[in-house]
Amino acid sequence: MKRFSKFLVVAALASSMGLSSCEGVLNILPPLDLANESALTNTRGLETALTGAYNGLASGSLVAGNCITTGEIWSDQIIPASPGFGELQIVGRNLNFFNPNGRSIWQDGYGVINRANNILDALPTVNDSQIAGVRDAIRGESLFLRGWMYFELVRYFSQGWGFTADNSHPGVVLRTTPTKGTTGLPKARSTVAETYKQIIDDLTEAERLLPAINPNGRADKAAVAALLARVYFQQNDFTNAAAAANRVISTGRFALNSTVRMVFDANDTPEAIFQLRSTDQNNSAGALQGSFRAFDFDSPFYLDEAFARTLTTAANRGDKRIDSLLLQRDGITFTTKYDRLAPPMHVPLIRYSEMLLIRAEATATSAPAAALADVNAVRTRAGLSALTGLTGQSLVDAIRRERSIEFIAEGNRYHELKRIRQSLRSTPWNGNQTIFKIPDVEVNANTLCTQNPD
Repeated sequence: MKRFSKFLVVAALASSMGLSSCEGVLNILPPLDLANESALTNTRGLETALTGAYNGLASGSLVAGNCITTGEIWSDQIIPASPGFGELQIVGRNLNFFNPNGRSIWQDGYGVINRANNILDALPTVNDSQIAGVRDAIRGESLFLRGWMYFELVRYFSQGWGFTADNSHPGVVLRTTPTKGTTGLPKARSTVAETYKQIIDDLTEAERLLPAINPNGRADKAAVAALLARVYFQQNDFTNAAAAANRVISTGRFALNSTVRMVFDANDTPEAIFQLRSTDQNNSAGALQGSFRAFDFDSPFYLDEAFARTLTTAANRGDKRIDSLLLQRDGITFTTKYDRLAPPMHVPLIRYSEMLLIRAEATATSAPAAALADVNAVRTRAGLSALTGLTGQSLVDAIRRERSIEFIAEGNRYHELKRIRQSLRSTPWNGNQTIFKIPDVEVNANTLCTQNPD
């Protein structure tokens, strides 16, 4: 922990220095810039705009970058080697509304939302000869992207589901029509309950509209159901989470790969339910490779030493996820999940193992034998012996242990700790410093948007 602890000492100082050095930021930043698509008068224009929305999703600020690294360092498995200003605030639990990590998630997230809204707004007016066969798919994919972005935003900028009994605490600003310039900008935050309803409504409609297999390799019915399973699971709505996960599993299209490395070492494997695709010109994995690279032993992020020690216990002996996906040098443990540079790496954002473990925990009480079968499928692939005879909380705890290892450095841990209401290191799960402040670019442009408390 030596490389890490010294940064805790200076976190508060860096935060206060950041405030004084950023006094002029509001004078140079533009108002909240929600990207505006033009020429959405034909099918080709809509498809181009949709490609732009997916490119926004692949931004290093969002689900293939900052949404993963930020959550990891907030929790208890990953630490930064040399944290910058924004990371120091997270580590030191001393956040302000200038935090660049939070600002980039907010701005780029709403950028994707606004692209989706522009497409949804223009779609009914397009009636050229190509639209009939793709209208539902374009609408479904746009709703998928919008729902996913609101899910990321509400988890990082609002207290978790269950923080208040009726979830009436502040969520995020729900914008479901295009924002052009300052038009539509002033708007109050919806509640967390309202935000989750919007997310679920968007994804439910998207699942209905999208084909079973999308020929363009983008979101399809199974990808949306998998994301819905994740959303319901975050709410601890086990009935709906299990049902959504089961819809994915029952397609028969997906399976655990034969090795734990294959989903990271190869593209388009049966384990990848939804992935961000890379090309020679557009590497969606670039931000994650830059953050977690192990090949040169100079990764900006590595495993917390205390957590790494827990992986060496007898119970984990022979676990291929530890032996094959982690690398240690000079007492520092790195993940090798994102080390592949060629051919360009697709980023597996939703994996089949997640559906098995969601269904396992969601059914642990109602169907423990089936839950054991699901978790044992993941354990067997990892080279571990099957669990037997577990029920109740012992079974739930065992499933959660598998999640903690299966998804190292994949952006799961922060949300998991908030879901099960466990502390993020020494900070209570519902502490004010476990979520971002609403960024300066929003609160200064939107007078109706309230700020999160200190």
